[in-house]
Amino acid sequence: MTSSRQQLQALIDALLTNGALTEVQRSIIFSHAEVQNIPLSEAERMIEAAVQASNSAPEFSADQSGFLTTPNPVIENPVSEEGSTFISSNPSSAAPNSSTTSQTPTNSSGTQFGAGTGFTDVEILNQESFTLVQKARLDGRWVIVKRIKPEYRMLEGSKERFFQEYFASRTLEHPHIVDMYGRGEDDEGVFFYREYIDGQSIAQRLQVETILGTRLIHKIAVEILDALQYAHRKNVYHGSLTSDEVQITTRGNNVKILSFGRVQDGAETLVADKRTDIQAFGLLLLELFTGSNDLKKIINMPDDFWKTIVQRCLATEARDRFTDAAEILAFIQKHTSNASVPTENKPPVSTPPSPSKQTQPLPPLQNGSQRLPSEVLILVLGILSIMTCCGMIFGIIGWMLAAQSERIYAQNPGLYSSGSLKTVQAGKICSIIGLVLGILGWCFYVFLDILK
Repeated sequence: MTSSRQQLQALIDALLTNGALTEVQRSIIFSHAEVQNIPLSEAERMIEAAVQASNSAPEFSADQSGFLTTPNPVIENPVSEEGSTFISSNPSSAAPNSSTTSQTPTNSSGTQFGAGTGFTDVEILNQESFTLVQKARLDGRWVIVKRIKPEYRMLEGSKERFFQEYFASRTLEHPHIVDMYGRGEDDEGVFFYREYIDGQSIAQRLQVETILGTRLIHKIAVEILDALQYAHRKNVYHGSLTSDEVQITTRGNNVKILSFGRVQDGAETLVADKRTDIQAFGLLLLELFTGSNDLKKIINMPDDFWKTIVQRCLATEARDRFTDAAEILAFIQKHTSNASVPTENKPPVSTPPSPSKQTQPLPPLQNGSQRLPSEVLILVLGILSIMTCCGMIFGIIGWMLAAQSERIYAQNPGLYSSGSLKTVQAGKICSIIGLVLGILGWCFYVFLDILK
């Protein structure tokens, strides 16, 4: 296996094409050393030794593209986990792309791109409000390069705001969070580059597949929550988690979250905390089930369990909300330990739990605030069934509505207040009493008619 120092040495040799290194090339080398936990002093020593060796050697074996020409290089960890397209967080451990070119690096306009940076095959993916996002090759594999848009480069503090995303994400090492590789500055300004994901965002996926299967949604939700839980423990918050900021890999349907601490419109990001990310997760979960994050669409969610999670993520009262991502994960795990995760590819029709599972209700909210449907009507019907001669009719209607409300409460016991349930139960009792009195009254009139 090639060690980290050997890989760094290979990068130094590849960039050292003219017996000297530019400041940009040095910044790239130091970024690689920093990621691989190699002391900068040792990296500097390796650079000086390589410069001396290069000046004394008759020839140099690397071409002007900055890539080594050694055939069949030994690559460390060339294959990621089966079914996944994750690229290793080690920036020198990915296998080189077989189509690596030795031509001079150019961008889409045909002008020279970052002289000496080593980026090749550059193409613009999109332009955000503040940044330019590019796809390029570095050291033989694809990376994503982000730059400040030209109109913002000269603004005071633009560099500091731009690097917020880099510094927020560079300390995060998690399989469901995109890896940051390094940063630098060249003739096109400052830049940083990160892992390239072979996949598409959730927003793009939903344009093709309007509603995802419950099993896939379960996988996506758990992986997002696992990443948020990890980041929050490091006091790092996303702040703008949307379906555009979460990518799903082409193979394996694995999640990768982008852009922790991203700057919006060239301004400071709004202050984010756990609640910000939890609310955003609730909206994202709603979008996964309905194709939209419009709160009115919550009635279209096919599964009451996931609907409960969305409602608790978006609850206005702190007592009704999940406190953090870890609590949501525990809630999901407790549910799935009592019921199998659906295996079908499309949202299943919700079915009542088996009798053995009914003795293990979902964990309720503390002091739920929602009112049960028709609670007042049920009580009024119950009272009328007692007071009027039409007690049987009012009693039957009141009893049926009460039974329906009790079933709704049993499915989501944490969403509804105990006072609302007591009102329904009182109406049900009155309805039963009125129904009994109505039956007795009817029997009495029949008896009198027989006597006549």
